Amino acid sequence: MTTQKQQSDGLSISIRSLDDEPVPRGLARFARGNHSDRQPLLVLFVDDNRQSYGNFSSIKGGYQTFLQPNKSFSSTDIIRTKRGDVTGMLSHVTKNESCARHDLYIDFERIGWAAWIISPKGYNAFQCKGNCYFPLGQNQRPTNHATVQSIAHELGLTQSVKLPCCVPDRLVAISLLYFDEYGNVILKQYDDMVAAGCGCH
Repeated sequence: MTTQKQQSDGLSISIRSLDDEPVPRGLARFARGNHSDRQPLLVLFVDDNRQSYGNFSSIKGGYQTFLQPNKSFSSTDIIRTKRGDVTGMLSHVTKNESCARHDLYIDFERIGWAAWIISPKGYNAFQCKGNCYFPLGQNQRPTNHATVQSIAHELGLTQSVKLPCCVPDRLVAISLLYFDEYGNVILKQYDDMVAAGCGCH
């Protein structure tokens, strides 16, 4: 995008197949308005240098300060950042800190259920632990609401806005062999007993 001999500030995007062949013209298009039937191949967040309240790309003092837990910021703390700092921001949120699934073994004898459950003796229910700091990555499977809430929290819109919670977002069943109240042996599938995935909600 150039006008006469002025410098180009445009963005050229080339889409190619896995075989490095050009994608047929018209296969990928720019969606406008409420095109809910068109799912994005690529989502870009760009800065057009306009000053606005919504420019929350960084916090004064650097990205590490930006991602410190239990630290609130006002809208006056929000400033633009240099390009290239994104890597430092994302690397600060380590794998151990972010929302993820962890082991949680349930021993039926220890919780007092061994008298009626025959098998299994226990199982891994898993648990969701970790932080849901802004910016939320797709690996954290955030809901749209969680994304908006994390932005509101970092902007300090109100003191009552908390971080999204790391919770199970997919649960699966297990089968239990047990004695019923009449002493009969029953095999039954119990739903929602295992956290199969975790996300920021």
